[in-house]
Amino acid sequence: MKRVLLLSALAMFGGLAYADTLETVFFRADMTTANEVPAITGVNASARAIISAHIRRNDAGAIVSGLVDFDVDYNFVDNEGTFTGLHIHDGLAGANGGVTINTGLATADGIAASGTGNILRQAPATSAAALATLNSMLVDPSRHYVNLHTTAHTGGVVRAQLSRAEMRISRVTMDPANEVPAVTSDGRGTGNLTFLATRDANGSINAGTVLFETAYSFGSPVTFSGWHIHTGGAGVNGGVVINTGVSTASTDGQNVTSGVIRRRVDVTSGAALTALQGIFVNASNYYLNIHTTVNAGGVMRGQLEDTTVNSYQISMSTANEVPAITGLEASAIAKVSVFSSRSSAGTAVSGTVIFDVTHNFPAGTIFTGLHIHTGVAGVNGGVSINTGIGGAAAVTTTTGVGNIYRAVDVSSLGAAALTAMQGLMANPAGFYINLHTTTNAGGAVRGQLGSGALNAPVVPVGGVTNNASYNLAGTTVAPGSIAAVFGSDMTNGAICVYTQGCNPRFDAGKMTSSMAGTSATVNGVAAPMFYTTPGQIGIQIPVETTGATATLIVKAEGLSSAPQTIALEPAAPGIFTIASDGRGAGSITHTNGLPVSAANPAARGEALVLYATGLGAMTPAVATGTIAPSTSRLATQPVLTVGGVPATVSFAGQSGCCVGLNQINFTVPASAPTGAAVAVVVSSGAKNSNTVTLAIK
Repeated sequence: MKRVLLLSALAMFGGLAYADTLETVFFRADMTTANEVPAITGVNASARAIISAHIRRNDAGAIVSGLVDFDVDYNFVDNEGTFTGLHIHDGLAGANGGVTINTGLATADGIAASGTGNILRQAPATSAAALATLNSMLVDPSRHYVNLHTTAHTGGVVRAQLSRAEMRISRVTMDPANEVPAVTSDGRGTGNLTFLATRDANGSINAGTVLFETAYSFGSPVTFSGWHIHTGGAGVNGGVVINTGVSTASTDGQNVTSGVIRRRVDVTSGAALTALQGIFVNASNYYLNIHTTVNAGGVMRGQLEDTTVNSYQISMSTANEVPAITGLEASAIAKVSVFSSRSSAGTAVSGTVIFDVTHNFPAGTIFTGLHIHTGVAGVNGGVSINTGIGGAAAVTTTTGVGNIYRAVDVSSLGAAALTAMQGLMANPAGFYINLHTTTNAGGAVRGQLGSGALNAPVVPVGGVTNNASYNLAGTTVAPGSIAAVFGSDMTNGAICVYTQGCNPRFDAGKMTSSMAGTSATVNGVAAPMFYTTPGQIGIQIPVETTGATATLIVKAEGLSSAPQTIALEPAAPGIFTIASDGRGAGSITHTNGLPVSAANPAARGEALVLYATGLGAMTPAVATGTIAPSTSRLATQPVLTVGGVPATVSFAGQSGCCVGLNQINFTVPASAPTGAAVAVVVSSGAKNSNTVTLAIK
């Protein structure tokens, strides 16, 4: 039930406009012989692919180019000769189609198609066919498939349709004191966990991949005997749910004192899949644990922590170098994303920085460094955050065109790097990203992360609306309701929304009123915070707010907006919608929790559940920021009509999952009209909600 609210109401994003922008979108594919057309029989082979599409858009939002990373783990029990091709094809399941994105993998590469291994390739997507495929993959990836070819099966031996994957990053601070009972050890560690999950047609997570990375340090040698995600909150031991496979036989964990250990784990079923689903709802119910031969029950552990993300789009050029580089026609665009976990006071205490850089050089180039430096425009400064590129880890491009994508665990780099991360979030104009080459060791192209100091938040007149109906049912909000506050500079660039793994937090049973450095008050009372973006935040209007008007103030990183007057009414109903805009299909489910849709319509006489906000006071009263008890109901019974016909309401109150979320259980009238878009309206007193639609067969 919770996901209906959060995906419908809270999936809002803010951004800044640049000439060109960069984004990376992930896809997964579980490749089998049975998926080939015709199916391949008698061959024991499979593969799993992660596809990363680095997409460049112009200022109109159109895709102008792309680079696609193929990361394929294969397991071929039978010998298939040599790999001859790896491509994305256009084509639905059960149909063959032409190649549109080609990695260039060929027989001449000499990769044996037997045993286990990994294929890493980056493919350009610049042709008209490739760009059409990229656009289509964003709309409906199932229309495209990835195919791996061999000398034994030149038409393809394993394939799978693409599924778009959501990315979440969780941070973990590992300490022996967190073990239950606590362990005496000088070990310390930081964990960076990346989750990629796909969903089925009903919105349920059905598969995923977990990328584990843990930096560790011990005073004396240890041997790892296990490394897992367990179920359990802080102070509670629980069973293993996602296992990396690390054991005493793992050579990278034998007799070690410090280093970084990495694993990739694919999740498709069982307890691991259940855990992946749970992590996307509430990561703090799970912990990462490292075990050793001496401390078999665990030597250090830490709870998974949600992260907020600050993203910066950057144009990098030779002219920005100090002194400027001349005679080199090179450029790059970059997206730097800072995923940080925060204390209850909103301070970033650990973080991961993702460098996503698409470069365009005139010829083959060796890149010897990629860093964030401290320094304003026109001034050189020292390296603050280092990707580790250089030396034996230098990156070589034969064409000069490509993408470099690196995730850096800042906490593992030391206190100075963490301080720099905190500083760039407060003042991005004081930091720059620099790409170095063998020819230009001091930097070939660079760009500032920001253009100036932070501004105070601005909330315009009329900027506060019901978060379900927006202004479609009026401009007032009700005490206790979920409200959307629109404006500018309402965060320091941070985005904290459910779809990126950032959830509202609770302290002593009450939802907190600060998120990613942003807070708000209504008549001086702290407002619980659902989500934050630079252009929109979600708050609960405090239940104790009275009168016809109230005063709202938004504060971001210590800077306060001017007071803004908002209009109040005892009830201001709004129905959530699937499209998150107050229009079209309502957030209405069958009693099994599946959404009502044209493909899964309701029937006359069927019991359904509708989600809304702003339906008025509860009795007994429900305190601000708290979840309603099962005994609480709306003080005024709402009226719900379906196609103009009043429906029988069996329950009207607040959902037991979420703060401020109203729930109405009703029965579709026997005389209600049928169709794909029957109108549904909720009324409370004299106030009507927005009109949403319901599919009835």
